Amino acid sequence: MIPVDAIAVESLLRRGLPKEEVARYLAEQSLEIIAALRESRMSIEEAEVKLFNLENYKALLKYRLPRALVRLFGWAMEFEDVADIVPGAIIDSYRAASALARRVLARPPAKPRSGRAVAIKRPAAHSTRRRGDKAVRSRD
Repeated sequence: MIPVDAIAVESLLRRGLPKEEVARYLAEQSLEIIAALRESRMSIEEAEVKLFNLENYKALLKYRLPRALVRLFGWAMEFEDVADIVPGAIIDSYRAASALARRVLARPPAKPRSGRAVAIKRPAAHSTRRRGDKAVRSRD
């Protein structure tokens, strides 16, 4: 059995880790948990305690993590209902959740920021030119 130490998404995000890094970590952990579920090394209840629970789902929404990750958690939080209502469909649910995790992992990593603010110059919508003593507004 995989040890069931709960992963608290909110505490990961409060540490100041980049959201993209946290999202990738959670996707990797999700794939490991889903593999353990498929191989009966972990129960659905243990998976809920470890990662797929309402507190973590709310944290994903609060910190605006990738939509695929939020959808993954939504699927995973329904595993128990699927297993109870339509036991044969649980494999499809595992497959769908795994695909969402792989989608998160497939996103290219963001380029590191230099730490300096960069001013973006935007062209003025209108400029003022002088004709004689009169100011005339024109579109550029």
